[in-house]
Amino acid sequence: MRELVVHEVLKSALHNGPDSEIVYGGRRFTYEQFYERVLRLAQSLKRRGVGRGTVLGVMDVNSHRYLELHYASSMLGAGLPPSNFPLPLANLPQPPI
Repeated sequence: MRELVVHEVLKSALHNGPDSEIVYGGRRFTYEQFYERVLRLAQSLKRRGVGRGTVLGVMDVNSHRYLELHYASSMLGAGLPPSNFPLPLANLPQPPI
């Protein structure tokens, strides 16, 4: 069985329905628009040295921007451990030393 990488889910959605929409709050993006946003973010992160093995730490509310980062980090092979405001500090993932 082939392993499915997170960003391949987005590529599959883009292939199967590029004009289907992602809706969050008052924002609407087609999969094609969303994929382009993710690619731009991935390119920007790569220019800043983010790549395979990088672990990103982000504290944010759920948003389309966080979802974009989720897919962009996957494209680069970087880790993005889940975290959110209500999560107790002791439960936050610790980066490897």
